[in-house]
Amino acid sequence: RSGGTLHCALEKVKEEDERPTMTTSTMIRAARYNVRAWWTWSIFLVLGASLTVASPVVSPVDSGEARVANLRRAWEDCTTLVHEKPCAPIIVRLAWHEAGTYDAKLKNGGAIGTIIYPSELRHPNDAGLDGAVKLLRPLHAANPEVSWADLIQMCSAAAIEASGGPKIPMRYGR
Repeated sequence: RSGGTLHCALEKVKEEDERPTMTTSTMIRAARYNVRAWWTWSIFLVLGASLTVASPVVSPVDSGEARVANLRRAWEDCTTLVHEKPCAPIIVRLAWHEAGTYDAKLKNGGAIGTIIYPSELRHPNDAGLDGAVKLLRPLHAANPEVSWADLIQMCSAAAIEASGGPKIPMRYGR
């Protein structure tokens, strides 16, 4: 029965290049379905990490200075977006819903960038977040070296700060 779990957990995302993806909610449902098959869960983690990558992450061997410059440019783009369009609340909500999938018991989920996929955006709790993803697509196109996961959380922190809120310390490299 556990062998079928992996097969059931993978789904085609027709709207996104016909790539198979494993969403966070799919991984959590699959893990709860068959908790005793720990090796299957290990496969989910490996496949989930490789199948849901939305953009290249800066490699550890990349120049630290170049990485910092890329992140600063992306931060400035996020701040400009929030100043030009009244979108801070929806950007913060997007980041909240992305991070809100974290399961402390299973130690998985969270801000991993999968909310950009239609299979995640179809969830009723994520209604309206497709508009926020559309706002961020040009920023990601301009900053492809910053992962979707980092960009979403970065834009949320920039939106809070640009709206008069506190500066939120960030850690990049999801």
